[in-house]
Amino acid sequence: MAHFSVASLTQVVLLFVLICWTPSLTGAAFSMEEEFLQLKENNIQLKQAVKSLEAKVEQLKSLESTDELQAKVILSCGAICSSALTTFSLEDKLQELEVRLEAKIEAKNAQLEEKVTQLEVQLELNNELRQELALKVIQLEDKNDQLEVKIQDQDRILTSLLEAAELPVSTDSKLFPVKKEISVQSTEKSGTPRTCRELQTTDPSLPSGMHWIDPDGQGLGDDPIYVYCDMTSGSTSILHDSESSLNVGHCAEAGCYSRSINYNSSIGQIKALMELSAECHQSIRYDCNYAPFESNGVAYSWWNNREGIPQYFWAGSNTDGVHTCQCGIDANCVDPAAKCEGFTTEVLGCTKNFLVVNPSAKCNCDALAPLQLVDDGVITDKYVLPVTRLNFGRTQLETSSGVHTLGRLVCTGSVTFSGLPKSCQDLWLIGHTLNGFYSVMGSTMMESVYCDFTKLPDDTGFQKWIGYADVKSAPVHFDVQRNSSFNTTGTPIPFSFEFQNGLENNIGVASPTTQLCLPSTEYYPIF
Repeated sequence: MAHFSVASLTQVVLLFVLICWTPSLTGAAFSMEEEFLQLKENNIQLKQAVKSLEAKVEQLKSLESTDELQAKVILSCGAICSSALTTFSLEDKLQELEVRLEAKIEAKNAQLEEKVTQLEVQLELNNELRQELALKVIQLEDKNDQLEVKIQDQDRILTSLLEAAELPVSTDSKLFPVKKEISVQSTEKSGTPRTCRELQTTDPSLPSGMHWIDPDGQGLGDDPIYVYCDMTSGSTSILHDSESSLNVGHCAEAGCYSRSINYNSSIGQIKALMELSAECHQSIRYDCNYAPFESNGVAYSWWNNREGIPQYFWAGSNTDGVHTCQCGIDANCVDPAAKCEGFTTEVLGCTKNFLVVNPSAKCNCDALAPLQLVDDGVITDKYVLPVTRLNFGRTQLETSSGVHTLGRLVCTGSVTFSGLPKSCQDLWLIGHTLNGFYSVMGSTMMESVYCDFTKLPDDTGFQKWIGYADVKSAPVHFDVQRNSSFNTTGTPIPFSFEFQNGLENNIGVASPTTQLCLPSTEYYPIF
């Protein structure tokens, strides 16, 4: 577009006026006077028009800069204005998109939060299911152990029945070796030895290994048991299902880990073995890290005796309920404060050699020291053994750990007996297994008792006192005889005649104390 000044604009106006007036000058034939008047009037009008135009020009001058600016803006805008408008439009769209995007993001966040909540709920359910499954696994393991013990018992019973019937023993047994040890006659009345000590005495040449024994007597009580015999020491070891090292896992409550101990023997046979043995013991070891037996007076771990009663001592024969370990007996347990000489508990180099010993401490594991510790000992009270259950707790921390190792029940030696028997228990220790009336030495005179050897010495009804025995002070001699053969061993021999002090008496059956353990085809005088 062209630029217009005020002067050029005035010229245009004047030309326009002259053009407009030209037809009036040429269009009519006026006289000179009329023409003069007309020109005069036109001049006046022209002056008025010029004044008016000058006023317009002044107005235009005041507006000239604005007009030029507008013109320049209009001339220079072009593509720039177009791109600016486009930019303004894109910015509007971008803002609109940002608003939409924010709305979508907020909606998506809300959905994700809802899904996270659902996943958290699902995770809690999964954790509960995992805990239930872990508990069921433990229960199934216990049941499996029980079933294995029952299978072992059935194998033993089957083997005993096959041997009694002189039938071949199956070699498919999971418990017994392919070739069972040859049965060895005991020096006592029973054909099966009652302890490994008896077996050693009978045949010292036998090798150490698994052997059959029958502590409560052959044909009485429970079935024979399969044990390990150390033929060097004569000790008897009863196996169980928890001899390997077992981790207690992580749990917080007292006794939250609990494991039943299943032995390769009945409790009755174990009690009988202990009655026959001079001593019995069982070792136990606990490797711990931040896993105390006791903390702040609260017992988190214990074991149960053969009666199921909790015990809190881990060594010796402390049955009065006092919590202690072998280091407590030796007065060299780790200080419960767990301080290290020259170090702090945070220093990883702190080892047991640097730990302060506290003579009043009871167990190493109670120290809660920042390192692996151990308590091991041997329980020697045979009247509470064996250990039937182990219980541990307070191992919930990631740094906590506990591993228990329970040894076999080992019994050695034999109860010494000398002199006259004073009870049914003395008779049982000697080897008597036949129920009946017996004369025993009382406190002042002979007494008569009835012995039920189908029971153990600490069972009710094992011995019943009858009264004082009528013992003659005069010497008595007698002869007995029978006229037919008798081949049953281990039972009283019935005789047909008795000659007492030279006089004949028909007694029918001899006294239960009159026994001969050899086949007989003739009479034997008994003095």
